[in-house]
Amino acid sequence: MGASEENSALFPIFVLTLMALPLVPYTIVNLFGAFKKKAAKINCQCSVCVRSGKYHKSIFRRISNFSTYSNLTLVLLWVVMAVLVYYIKQISTEVQIFEPFSILGLEYGASDSEIKKAYRRLSIQYHPDKNPDPEAHSYFVEFISKAYQALTDPISRENFEKYGHPDGRQGLQMGIALPQFLLNIDGASEGILLLGIVGVCIILPLTVSVIYLSRSSKYTGNYVMHSTLAAYYHLMKPSLAPSKVMDVFIKASEFMDIPVRRSDEEPLQRLFVLVRSELNLDLKNIRQEQAKFWKQHPALVKTELLLQTQLTRETAALSPTLQRDFRRVLELAPRLLEELMKMAIIPRPPVGHGWLRPAIGVVELSQSIVQAVPLSARKAAGSSSEGYAPFLQLPHFSEAVVKKIARKVAIIAFHLFLKLSNHICLLLNVGTEIVVNYLYWCFQYVISQKLAFVSLIGSLVVGSLVVAAYLNFSLYGVLKTKVRTFQDFRDMTPDERADLLTQVAGFSNGESHDVEMVLEMMPSVTIDITCETEGEEGIQEGDIVTMHAWVTLNRGSGLIRALPHCPYFPFDKEENFWLMLADSFSNDVWLSQKVSFMDEATSIIAVSKTIQESKEGSGASAREINVAVKEAIEKVKNGSRLVMGKFQAPAEGNYNLSSFCLCDSWIGCDAKSNIKLKVMKRSRAGTRGGFSADETPAMEDGIEEDEEEEEEDFDDYESEYSEDEEDTKETKSKGAVANGSAHNKGSSSGSDESGSEAD
Repeated sequence: MGASEENSALFPIFVLTLMALPLVPYTIVNLFGAFKKKAAKINCQCSVCVRSGKYHKSIFRRISNFSTYSNLTLVLLWVVMAVLVYYIKQISTEVQIFEPFSILGLEYGASDSEIKKAYRRLSIQYHPDKNPDPEAHSYFVEFISKAYQALTDPISRENFEKYGHPDGRQGLQMGIALPQFLLNIDGASEGILLLGIVGVCIILPLTVSVIYLSRSSKYTGNYVMHSTLAAYYHLMKPSLAPSKVMDVFIKASEFMDIPVRRSDEEPLQRLFVLVRSELNLDLKNIRQEQAKFWKQHPALVKTELLLQTQLTRETAALSPTLQRDFRRVLELAPRLLEELMKMAIIPRPPVGHGWLRPAIGVVELSQSIVQAVPLSARKAAGSSSEGYAPFLQLPHFSEAVVKKIARKVAIIAFHLFLKLSNHICLLLNVGTEIVVNYLYWCFQYVISQKLAFVSLIGSLVVGSLVVAAYLNFSLYGVLKTKVRTFQDFRDMTPDERADLLTQVAGFSNGESHDVEMVLEMMPSVTIDITCETEGEEGIQEGDIVTMHAWVTLNRGSGLIRALPHCPYFPFDKEENFWLMLADSFSNDVWLSQKVSFMDEATSIIAVSKTIQESKEGSGASAREINVAVKEAIEKVKNGSRLVMGKFQAPAEGNYNLSSFCLCDSWIGCDAKSNIKLKVMKRSRAGTRGGFSADETPAMEDGIEEDEEEEEEDFDDYESEYSEDEEDTKETKSKGAVANGSAHNKGSSSGSDESGSEAD
């Protein structure tokens, strides 16, 4: 076997090595990510979610989810690797070390006579005089002769025993791991071979790299186009009303790339009729408003109509082609909303603060898209600043159901059926007329006092009266419950909710159970926040203030990691929370950070490192550090996350700040608390720090910020997070509190609360 053949045998090993180096780690990362993603998916099990089929993984759906281009390519590469391994295993027997006994076909330790007989037998077969084949001649010289010599000649045998070869120590042989057909070429094919090598090994990788880099340069790390971020940055205004956030959101370049077909014109016209009431059109000039709407870029019109279709749950009106575009829009929505949120809270000159009002509007839009609730449902109604939108995310709820249970009346806890007859009245020793008159008086009193709804079946006829009533009398053991806000509904006991839904709303027991399951999945968030200057007692102007906030999540089900109930959103959506420290009066966001409860392991690593560095900086002992780290890890395991941030203390004065923890997936599960920050005049030594130009991010050099504050109306609704006079007065009347600390006890921002502060 020649040297070229030995080199050719190494070529599959060389190819296998090149394939295995990137393929094995890439596969491990993919498998780990898939296992981790699967372990985190604890989804809602209500009947609405089950019927939606979003979490039902049929065989066809599993195959379609697996049959992506990347997965199929991965499987194909592993098949090629398996074939190479099998091929290498088969040819490995051809390249062996020099073994004279095996070459002569003898067992180890054969006698000299047996060696000579075997040599003579092989000589007849391979000797050049007997066999003119060049390969036979080469095999006879290189193997048979040397094997015979190694076993009969004393010097050769000594070399074989010492060095493994009868010729003694062998030099190092270098070869090229290329197939044999590339090594045995004539001069005419050298040019073709050179072109092939250059094309495959140089030009093709460069072409693929150029295409990849040209496409990837358009996107950020979150797979959002740079042009989209630039548009969001320029269009974001401090006075942007929540109802106007949609106009900015649809300006993404990703939406502009969605094709607009001629066949879409008629289906879009039908969609426009269905969602027209949600488009914020001026009814006084409806014709002009409609004409203005249709004059927009076709991609903008299509995107907004598809989003409004999601908000109004009119997906049944979509054509098959629009269904594909609809899914594409909703697939892009979460990450685009996240980037839009970042553009709202990004620090901007001159003070380096973000904007609160547009940030709240972005979160509200995200909540509405995920839960498929129209923005008009968020209008403040009566004593509820959140409207009836939170109720609509519950299964089987509609606006009519909300009106039944959310009025300012007493709802009765049981259904009373009473049949009067002369016989019963005789047993009571009273006349039938007296009983009927008494009940009639009771009904009139209840109706006049607006204590309950009364419905009569039949008429007040002596001896045959059948009464079906919801009464509010302790005489009958009836419980009075008022439902003014969504938080009131959540605060009810399960039995009270079940009676309310089955008797007032007309729900079945199964539907009532679905509502209870979703309420157990809804998160309740509490915030424990402090702001202090590390190593100092008070906060002075110019200090670098550190915010420590523990955000704790609780559910009725006891779970920490769970996917939200969103049967109308066709993709899996993880809960994310945005913690913001803001001044509601000045519309400034001082600090903000995204909080997730899905990855406990990462949170434990981060909090351990943070606590350790903080304690080491304060000079704590090793024992104190270990205790603090263990306590922090236990908090994380119990559903808490540590959020830390730094900001520069403003000028001397008292600042009434608010901490917001807003969920991007649930409506009515946000938390808000007030915190009073007292900044004293600077008296300590040291220079006052300031935000440098590098610390204040800017989207592009040379961009002139529009300083004009535009006063816009609140349009259709005012955000439930807007600062009102009562909150301001309550904050001022609290008196002395711990500077820069607040503890929120889990009250929802949608309710009429203003947070609580710790002494």
